[in-house]
Amino acid sequence: MRAIVFAGPSISRKEVEAVPGVEWRPPVSQGDVYRSAQTAPDFIAIIDGYFEGVPSVWHKEILWAMSRGIHLLGASSMGALRAAELHQFGMRGVGEIFENFRDGILEDDDEVAVLHGPAELGYPSLSLAMVNARKSITAAMEASIISQPVAESLVALAKSIFYQQRQWKEVFALARESGIDANELAALESWLESSEQDLKLQDARAMLAQLNELMASTSEPFHCDYAFSWTVMWDSVVTGDTGQPPTEDGANQVDIESLVLDELRLDPQQYRRIILRARLKQIARREAVRAGIEVDETQTRRQLQNLREAHELYTRAQLDSWIEQNDWDPKRLQQALELEQQCQSVIDKLGDIDDRMLMDELRFDDEYAALKARVEARRQVDLSSFAGVDVKPPQLLAWYFESQLSASIPADLDEYLFTTGFRDRAEFYRVLKYYYLTTLAIEGEKQ
Repeated sequence: MRAIVFAGPSISRKEVEAVPGVEWRPPVSQGDVYRSAQTAPDFIAIIDGYFEGVPSVWHKEILWAMSRGIHLLGASSMGALRAAELHQFGMRGVGEIFENFRDGILEDDDEVAVLHGPAELGYPSLSLAMVNARKSITAAMEASIISQPVAESLVALAKSIFYQQRQWKEVFALARESGIDANELAALESWLESSEQDLKLQDARAMLAQLNELMASTSEPFHCDYAFSWTVMWDSVVTGDTGQPPTEDGANQVDIESLVLDELRLDPQQYRRIILRARLKQIARREAVRAGIEVDETQTRRQLQNLREAHELYTRAQLDSWIEQNDWDPKRLQQALELEQQCQSVIDKLGDIDDRMLMDELRFDDEYAALKARVEARRQVDLSSFAGVDVKPPQLLAWYFESQLSASIPADLDEYLFTTGFRDRAEFYRVLKYYYLTTLAIEGEKQ
């Protein structure tokens, strides 16, 4: 049996490689599980991984690896987080940290995140993990070194420190400033010299022990009870797209989106339309990265406003309801709007499009003939009875948007005209007036 273990700084490479059949890998990042799974190991175990600066390991690649028959384990740090999120799908979690995340006792990434040194030095921890601080403080209280009120205060102070700066000296400095009893602090400092707890190391060792047992007793590949769906986002990872896919909030969200995708595939025409739009955005995103187009917060807010107008989300309650119905979360929606803004910037840089290309797309989409028939019908209309009729722009706008489109008049009409291909308001009003009068004439003939 063969296993790959991603570890450091929670446990040393030497300890990992001491387990027969285990291959050590550095802390996991996005794509590492996918690439490792392609080598067909029997087990992949995650202990440590990157939280920021480098894209984190994605839920989808773990699910993909398990769908290929690979057993996945997690403990101690990033592994505990991912196991807690995916244990319902069969990822095996080990240890106290995993159990606390699984049961909702712990929620924040900074409980396990630490600042660490370079690979050349073995990824040494340069800050104090919050789970280790909690474990040590609790153990000291249980050993009657400090009182419960002091223990609770120390935990709160440690939690208030940014994870990269969290060290015992910083905790004690804040404790002294807070007026915590000096005798209890001195007793704790002395006790820590010989009794400090390392829960992350403890859980990492527990997982290695369980992995060793499983490798000796398990001969069957992992059998998952879910169907892995090949999505556009997953395709971007497989094809080496440098863009970071939107974060999926957990196992339940991964599952429901897979089922929605299955439902979409049963409507081939809708699926082709959606995947074409997604592919075009994928191309635009790559061009945005190549061209160095940054996210513009002002333009992103405009994207949100456009979205609200398009879906008639005029109040905050309507927006919140739409977000809930579509299973958005604030972070993912923000990422999608930023992508929309970057794609729009790429499109704007392309300049005017050849009208022949639009006609070709209409013909491919079987829309040309219907539009041509409507044009021919309008050309047959006799407008002589409307000679001299002066229709004001406000009347045209109200009729078109409210009556024909069942929408409100855009807050930024010029922006709307730009996105719909009109050169200016004069051209829009000319076309709209002709459309208005011919519609009235056609409806009048029907009566």
